[in-house]
Amino acid sequence: MRNHALTSALLFGVSILCPLNAELQKDRTDAVIAAPASHTVILENSRVRVLQVTIPPGVTEPAHTHAWPSVMRVEAPQPLTYITYSEHDGKLVEAKRVELPMGSLGKTEWMGSEGLHAVRNRGTSDYRAIRIELKPGSPTNDQER
Repeated sequence: MRNHALTSALLFGVSILCPLNAELQKDRTDAVIAAPASHTVILENSRVRVLQVTIPPGVTEPAHTHAWPSVMRVEAPQPLTYITYSEHDGKLVEAKRVELPMGSLGKTEWMGSEGLHAVRNRGTSDYRAIRIELKPGSPTNDQER
């Protein structure tokens, strides 16, 4: 009887954790998880996540996604290569590669959510930007600061 109760408790625990594990699996491509060397969280609350994006010269960051729309401000522009991917039979396949010229300092733009992609810094210095991601269903009051 005691073994049955222990087995039941373990199965119940696994059934509760399975949705959590499935949620974590969905997030495995999130920029902070998949490309932590280039995405540092500098502020996060229920409304926004603010990222410092840094890509050293000659480096291609790992493929990742951004689930939320955002505002991005370039602090240190460099020429970049933007690479998009698709997944076929569980493997990443490069779908498109776009060479971007050096942008301008302070350039600020609206960005929608982004599918699987990577960025390569073709410049001679770090590329740096601040990305403010807007979370869905954010509260409208000013309680969080």
